[in-house]
Amino acid sequence: MRRSAAAKIAPEINLMMDKIANRPRGFAFLRYATEEESQKAIEGMHGKFLFVEYKPNQPSQFLDGRVIFVEFPTPRSELRHGPNHNSRQ
Repeated sequence: MRRSAAAKIAPEINLMMDKIANRPRGFAFLRYATEEESQKAIEGMHGKFLFVEYKPNQPSQFLDGRVIFVEFPTPRSELRHGPNHNSRQ
């Protein structure tokens, strides 16, 4: 995604990439200046259709037409782990 196009979505975007395949993993983290801006982004983008261009040798761009799901991130401490996970407290 070009910086100018990305700036329309969020001031800071961290697109998660598969390091081996050098392709997007299907999610990104977006950072906004305020919680209010974050909430507006969630309300404005959640459930919308997104289409941007992917070029294999340019990992900052991707091609897909998908419905996107936008939500606040879950803290690592609250993520579910496998059945054998022993949480340290």
